[in-house]
Amino acid sequence: MGNNNSVTEEIVTRELDIEKAKEVLEFDRGKINLAGVKDAAGHDIALCRLDGKLYPPYGHDYLRNVRRTKLLANDVILCGYPNTGTDWLVQIITSIVYGHGAYGSWTDQLGFLESVPASAPELLPSPRLLYTHMPFRFLPTQIRGLKTKLIVSRRNPKDTLVNCFHNTVQRKDLYNYDGDFTNYFQMFLRGQVAYGSYFDYYRDWEKVGKDNQGIGIYFLDFENMKEDLPRTIRSLAKFLDVDITDSQIDQVVYDAQVDDASKDKQVGVWKQHMTVAQNELMDSQIDSFLKGMDYKPRYAL
Repeated sequence: MGNNNSVTEEIVTRELDIEKAKEVLEFDRGKINLAGVKDAAGHDIALCRLDGKLYPPYGHDYLRNVRRTKLLANDVILCGYPNTGTDWLVQIITSIVYGHGAYGSWTDQLGFLESVPASAPELLPSPRLLYTHMPFRFLPTQIRGLKTKLIVSRRNPKDTLVNCFHNTVQRKDLYNYDGDFTNYFQMFLRGQVAYGSYFDYYRDWEKVGKDNQGIGIYFLDFENMKEDLPRTIRSLAKFLDVDITDSQIDQVVYDAQVDDASKDKQVGVWKQHMTVAQNELMDSQIDSFLKGMDYKPRYAL
């Protein structure tokens, strides 16, 4: 990926054919077989099961379609467990690659790969930023051959849990969940939530990074972004082979921090939600499941 002004101007001003996009994105949720997951109080949470793991109720066809996505040579794929900063990173990466004003024009109209048909990314102009929460084994097979650049977002499990709870409750249209934090907390620790166990997810990704040295994988921690966003932007630009000036970095920072005060972009929100007992239980899970991993979560700045 390079930063070509003429290409940037063309991409920024180009809009998706919205009617075509809507037609492509339609699917019948009524035909999706749900996994029958309930919390301890009996509240249903709409999830589907694929290969032993739980996912949002997009249906098996859509989940498997991620692997069938036809990649282009200059695609970048953003991955990460839900609520680890992926939405924020879409905005930041888009601004790095395409410049000020690109985000919100067409980049966020299609959504995550698993929520759209395999042909949907063809609506995007190239170079494309694709994003997904799916594990590596579900990603397109051409990644190794094309040496596609992958960016993996990470966030400490405590803040991730809190934000996943809020997102699940707010997305009644998707999950139809009416439970409380206490019951969701237990489901999160058991991996009975969308995309399964947080701990398995990042253990698998760390193994992918070690086993596939030929693939460019950039692990990006949410807390590091919050601590020094300009440094993160400069590092991301280098990984993406984008030349970026100090003034352009300042603009990306400004655009990214417009709504930075929202709770889902804060570090340490878990302290406002977890009891002492819950925190101790979470710590024991973290010590057990992340033992031996290079990833060391940060819980405060």
